[in-house]
Amino acid sequence: MDKRDREVLPCEVAGVAADAATLDALARLALRARRQGCELRLCGASPELRALIALAGLADVLRE
Repeated sequence: MDKRDREVLPCEVAGVAADAATLDALARLALRARRQGCELRLCGASPELRALIALAGLADVLRE
């Protein structure tokens, strides 16, 4: 399935802690969404959470 054909699943993360548990949960959610033919899109991510996502190398998977 092409990226253009995937349905976008918005995920509100404003106020969510920027920690390893959150990163793990979001990565698992993105994987589950992808398996269902959707693309997870984060909404309202804090600068700290965005930095953690980038540091973990997941910026291409967990995008806003």
